[in-house]
Parts: sequence; C-alpha cells; structure tokens
Amino acid sequence: MTYTMKRFLPLWLMLWTLPALAAHFQLQIIGVKGALKDNVRAHVDGLILPCDARPLQAHLLARRLERQARRALEALGHYRADVRVAMRHDTCWHATLRIDPGAPVRIGQLTLRVLGPGAGDPAWQQLAQKSGLKPGQTLNHGHYEQLKRDWQRHAREQGYFDARFRTHEIAVDPDAGQADIRLILTTGSRYRFGTTDIATARLDPDLVHRFLRWKRGEPFRLRALLDTQQDLTDSGYFASIIVRAVPERRAQGMVPVRVEGAPARRWLAKGGVGYSTDTGPRLNLGLDNRRVNRQGHQAHLGLLLSPARSETTLRYDIPLTRPHTDRFTFTGGYQHEDTDAQLSDRWQLGIQWVEALPSDWLRTVGVAFEHERSRVAGVDDTYRLLMPSLSFTRRETDRLLFPRRGWRVSLSARMAARALLSDVGFTQLRLDANWLHPLGSGRLGTRLSMGTTFGDDIDRLPASIRFFAGGDQSVRGYGYQSLGPKDADGKVVGGRNLITASVGYLHPVWRRLHTGPFMDVGNAFNQSPELKRAVGWALVWDSPVGPIELDMAHPLDDPTGGVRFHFTLGMAL
Repeated sequence: MTYTMKRFLPLWLMLWTLPALAAHFQLQIIGVKGALKDNVRAHVDGLILPCDARPLQAHLLARRLERQARRALEALGHYRADVRVAMRHDTCWHATLRIDPGAPVRIGQLTLRVLGPGAGDPAWQQLAQKSGLKPGQTLNHGHYEQLKRDWQRHAREQGYFDARFRTHEIAVDPDAGQADIRLILTTGSRYRFGTTDIATARLDPDLVHRFLRWKRGEPFRLRALLDTQQDLTDSGYFASIIVRAVPERRAQGMVPVRVEGAPARRWLAKGGVGYSTDTGPRLNLGLDNRRVNRQGHQAHLGLLLSPARSETTLRYDIPLTRPHTDRFTFTGGYQHEDTDAQLSDRWQLGIQWVEALPSDWLRTVGVAFEHERSRVAGVDDTYRLLMPSLSFTRRETDRLLFPRRGWRVSLSARMAARALLSDVGFTQLRLDANWLHPLGSGRLGTRLSMGTTFGDDIDRLPASIRFFAGGDQSVRGYGYQSLGPKDADGKVVGGRNLITASVGYLHPVWRRLHTGPFMDVGNAFNQSPELKRAVGWALVWDSPVGPIELDMAHPLDDPTGGVRFHFTLGMAL
C-alpha cells in the first residue's frame, strides 16, 4: 500500500461508513400532544428495530407499539382511541403512530372512604382532595395510584401499621364513557412508641435518650424519628446515625424503636481562608473536641486573623435536658479591632444558658465580664464591664443555605451598672430582622436593624457598646463603620442609636447564579437620624458551602463616592 493510500485510508473508511452511522430507527407520533403524547412516548421509548431487521420483525414491533400506546392512553382515560401503526423502510426502519384519542372516560361514582380508629384524622380527606379525583373529571390512573400511595404512606407515618385496603377498584365502562372508583381503607389501631434500644458506643445512653422527641406510650409519629435523627446528626457526636421503628416486632399495640450510631472522631481540626470587604483577607483556624466525656461535653478553640479584626475564642458546652437545643456555654476570648473608627482590645469571660421555649423561640440568658481598652477619635480609655444579657431568637426557613422563603427575628438586651462592678452604666436594646419571600422565579429580601442605648453619655461608653453603620452587613456603598456621629475633627465616634434597612430582589440567571438590584438606607445617630442611602446590584452564587455574594453599591449621599464593591460569604437568615 502506498504512503498516500495509508494517509487517506481513515478518511475513506469514515466516508464509506457515514450513511450507516447516520441511519437509525425513527418513530413519529401524530394526533396527540401535551400529556397524552408524553405518556405515549414514555411507554414506547426503548422499542427499536435494527435497520437490517426482516419484515416479520417489523410487523411484531408494530403490534407492540400499538399495545403500548393503548396502555398509555388508557392510563389517562382514553379507552376508545384509534391507534394505527405504519412501518416503512429505506436505509432503516421508520414507524409512524397515528392516534385519534377519542372522547375520554370520566369519573362517575366516586367512593373514597377511611374506616377504623384513625378515620377521624383530617389528613385522609386532605390527601383525597389533593389527588385530583372528582366526579366528572377525566379518569387518570396515575391520580388513583398516587392517592393509594399517599394513604399508605400517611398510615405508616402515623403508626397505623395494620392499615389495609378493604376495596380498591376502578370499574371502567368504555362504551358509556364512565368509570366508577371505590377506594376504602381500614386503618386498624394506632400503635404507640414502645421500648427504645440505644446502641451507641462511647456516649452515655442517658444522653442519647434525652435527644428523643417521644416518650414511651405516646402515639407513634414518624416525624419524631426523623427530627431525632437530624438532631443527633447535627450534634457532632456521630459519624453515622440511624433512628428507625421496627414494626415487624410490634406487639400489644406498641412498636419498638432502635437507635444505632457510629461515633465520630473526637478531635476535628478546621481551617479556611476568606475575604470580606469590611475586614479584608482572613484566616480561620479551629480545633473541636466533639466528645470531651461520655456526658457529651464539647469544647471549641477558634482563631480568626484579619487586618481589621482578629480574635481568639474558647467555648465549652454542657448539654442539658434537651441537648439538641438547651445547653450551658462557658466562653472566654480576646478580640483586637483596628478600623478607621476605633482601635480596641477586649478580653471577655462569660456564661450563657440557652433554652428552646415551647413557642419555638430560643432564649439565651447570660452574663459576661469584659475588660476593654479602646481608642476612639484619639481618646484612650480603659473599661471594666459586668453585663447581664437576655435575647430571644427565632428562625423559620424552607432551606438552610439559600432559602426562598423564611424569616429570622432576634431581640436582645444587655446592661451594666456601676453598682455591679462596672465603670459605666447603660442599658442597650437591639432588634434584627430578616424576611424572604418568593416573587416570580426569584425572591424578595428585606433586612432591618434597630438599636438604642440608655444611660451614660455616649462619649463615656467603650467602643464595643457604641453603634456604627456602613459596610457589608449594614449600609453598602460606605466603608466599614464609616457612618455615625462625628467629633469636631470630622472623625466618626459612634452613636447612641442605630437604624439600617435594606430591600433587594434576586433573580436566577444561570444554574445556581442569581442577580438583582438592592437599596440600603440607615445610619448611627444620637438625636435625629441623618439617613444615608445607597443603591446597587448583587451577584450571588448559591455554592455548596453557602451563598457567595459580590455587591456593587453606589452611595447616594456621598458626592465623592463612586462604586464600592462588597464581597461576603454567609447565609441569608
């Protein structure tokens, strides 16, 4: 073979095989559209014919195509359809399904009934109403089967493990164009929680038992098991955890539960780098002891380094009666802050009692002792503070990292008095609220922060007690802590009061990328507020580790201000 032939042989082979590669079995569906066409397509997909198949094989395939198409049409109530299949062959086989669906069969008599001890639960009727099964409606077998599954699922979730369908039938009269449906469920008795077998190593079983969202003898609820499993997963004690009922061992109206968990590593080291316009580049390091002892005590050591703020924190947690929410926390730490508004060094020791209230609010009662040395507008002062505090927080959201709907409210108060080992006296109140709501395919978000301080003159209070505004989480478009009352030299000294608000809209543009406009307004002040405004545009990536946001903001009340960029990483609520 010559060199030229060797060189062009791959090209000749490709050209010679191109018609064979392009030829393939084709199927066309004519006469129906929408859900009918989609269902027919779903039933006949996968039925193909080789291009060199014999006519007998094509005939057999045509019969299968007709049967499958009729099944798809009957599932959506079309029992009197005219289905014809035409097969032809050129380079390969082609099939054409011509369908006249005809008039649909409609629901006539409809009997949906639940009998037995659990019949009074309104959820059965609510599921029936959502099913789409109504007299006069076109028969849809999928709606009927879905209602059966929904009722069976609800029975399992509520502990009706003996629930059975006494009757489940659809009587179709194609000639009359009517279908009668009878679906009757007998619930049987509702089981109650029995014994709970806890198989978790390296932890006191009594601690795990305090996580349980049920008590022996209470009516069974699957939701209680799922919530308990989530609480145990979030605790950090376990590498894996399974909480499950054992209905095959049910007896005398009781169903046992088993909790199985594999312990997580005791020590966990964490580290990360980030960037914020307010604080600049930052380094985070952490060391957790997730299981100090069998009683579930936990310890955390953290280090944050950045040009504007650096801190070291030590926290020790002791779980209480409801360990997924309630705890005693002992804290200690040091914080250094160096911004255009202040220079401060602060040491702190504190204790907090965190408890979830029956109303779902999280209450935190605490007391902290602080020693602070700060410089504001060139004035140095040293302070000693003993501050009792009280806060209430509640959050509801449809998703943790990037919710479309939800809200969060935090109310807090702290105070100090000279009679209680403090160099100054004050009472400070603060409200922080966020609200998200779907709007079109995007979401509307608002934020409000308000604070006020009573007591000593503002220039006698340490920097950590004064209010400042401006920055990533305040009024964008202005520098971090650059807004507030100023002294005679024009330096920001902080204020007694605070108000900031924001409204914005985010619209999805591509995959997990969102963008939209926003407007911020607010300031820190002593008497009457001089509100500063800013408008801008946000670009947010819903990353697997949380929203990453880039904001471009323009201050409306700063004649020298251009566009300021803000970069943040954190949850919306």
